[in-house]
Amino acid sequence: MTVTNETQLKVSHLHMAFGGVEALWDVSFEVKKGEIFSIIGPNGAGKTVLLNCINGLYRPQQGQILFEGRDISRSRPYQRARLGISRTFQKIELFKGTTVLDNIRLGRHIHLRTGLLSGAVYFGKTAREEIEHREFIEREIIDLLEIEHIRDKVVGMLPYGLQKRVELARALALNPKLFFWMSLSQASTWKRSRIWLDLFWTSMKRNAGRRPASWLNMIWVSSWIFPTG
Repeated sequence: MTVTNETQLKVSHLHMAFGGVEALWDVSFEVKKGEIFSIIGPNGAGKTVLLNCINGLYRPQQGQILFEGRDISRSRPYQRARLGISRTFQKIELFKGTTVLDNIRLGRHIHLRTGLLSGAVYFGKTAREEIEHREFIEREIIDLLEIEHIRDKVVGMLPYGLQKRVELARALALNPKLFFWMSLSQASTWKRSRIWLDLFWTSMKRNAGRRPASWLNMIWVSSWIFPTG
């Protein structure tokens, strides 16, 4: 994966306040294409607020957010998702009463082209589109993250680590250009967070030349500074 001089994401002078609490104050940074970029700080530093502003869940009072040169500061979350921005959450946000495969399929919803009526009939073009998306998930996501053995399991019955992997799979199923990985909470050890980063990095190298992991940008949001060696 090659880092270029082309800017993928540019955040300029972002301000976000909740009442009298300044969560973000004049935050600016750039992320180049092909770069793994880290946002590190203690609990309460504003990392999640910053991510929610970029993702569209919050609207900052001041500042600008550019994605591939396009101003997305006032775009809605689903519009940003369509542009290729996806994320995970620090607290797992899955539909725990449904299967692993169904949760991952939700990440493909923005790529569906059939309407409500044709989807209800499930015939012809609708069926073919469903099969194509399912094949993409099985080939590019389930195999990538090695979760074939749990694909038909109910998510709520899985241990925390596997649920976190399913959430990662759903984010990658969007086929993003820019991916935000929320690290585990600070209550977890830095070694566990490092395991997830190693898993993602190994998958990217192993699948060089394949989509989606070989070409997306990653922003790692963490409370930990990993020791070297």
